[in-house]
Amino acid sequence: MLGDNWNRMLLDLTLTPAELMARAVKDHMADCSHTLPMLLQKAQPASLHFYIGNLSGMRKHLFPQLLKTYAAWHQGGDLAPMQELVESAGGFWTSLAQEMLDLHDEHGTRAAQAIKTLVERRCGLESSV
Repeated sequence: MLGDNWNRMLLDLTLTPAELMARAVKDHMADCSHTLPMLLQKAQPASLHFYIGNLSGMRKHLFPQLLKTYAAWHQGGDLAPMQELVESAGGFWTSLAQEMLDLHDEHGTRAAQAIKTLVERRCGLESSV
């Protein structure tokens, strides 16, 4: 979906916080369009627990709302808020990924800081990682 430009961007971001962010953004984009809708449709608690339990640190850091809705579901049993979040988040992650690619097109090998700043701003992070 993101094409070869995404891989070129990752190479230019190697060993920077922006690389970790880019990988997390792509994972969230894919998960919100395929994995999570499938898991939510099946509504099998073990699968949802396994998915959340395997989120990496950066993925948790960039998408804390997912952890909050998961905790609410775990305590109350209502999957609707998580389903609503996943539906709305798919577009967010896709848009963010495209903005990252646009910054890379603009700045080339020097895009890491601009991408990191973009992700922090769009994800509402107050401090850098």
